Amino acid sequence: MNKALVFKVVIKGLEDRINREIALDENMTINDLAASILTAFNSLGHHEYTVKYNKDKYEKSDDEKYLALYGFKNASTTKLCDLNFGEDNVMQMDYDLHDCITFEIEFLRTVDKNLSFPMVLNGIGSGMIEGINGKILKDIIEDIELKGFSKYSYTKEYGLNIKYDYREFNLEKLKSEFKDKYLKMR
Repeated sequence: MNKALVFKVVIKGLEDRINREIALDENMTINDLAASILTAFNSLGHHEYTVKYNKDKYEKSDDEKYLALYGFKNASTTKLCDLNFGEDNVMQMDYDLHDCITFEIEFLRTVDKNLSFPMVLNGIGSGMIEGINGKILKDIIEDIELKGFSKYSYTKEYGLNIKYDYREFNLEKLKSEFKDKYLKMR
């Protein structure tokens, strides 16, 4: 029986407001982990990411020369089981290097479970906002907490006026939609 690895993922600086607990099969890759995180936090996945673990950096690329030139390992071929996680192991993922959101990824435990696809186990808070860095997202959330409502529309460029409110989060909806969204993200 394969094992599943369970991680707690937080947006740095918003640990107590927005987080997810996700599980992946140990034979999945760092790229699968990154796609799971981006899916779980409502990202569109249009930007590059870098994952850092210990002293190694990982990116998704088919260009091995590029990876070697910049000292990256291939996130698409590195399996999670090869990272030998133990207690207090934390990874970092920077997404959208222009408007950076930093995720901290803490390994929690290994469980005996066959998983064909990653899954979200738990979480709080609505996800990130595409094109907004972590500091601005934190400012928006603090403004919501201060005023009790959201004044930030994250859809103006689409001709809509949908307000972002991190408190509006439906874990069961995320779980039910996760697989299809994850497959599109990969």
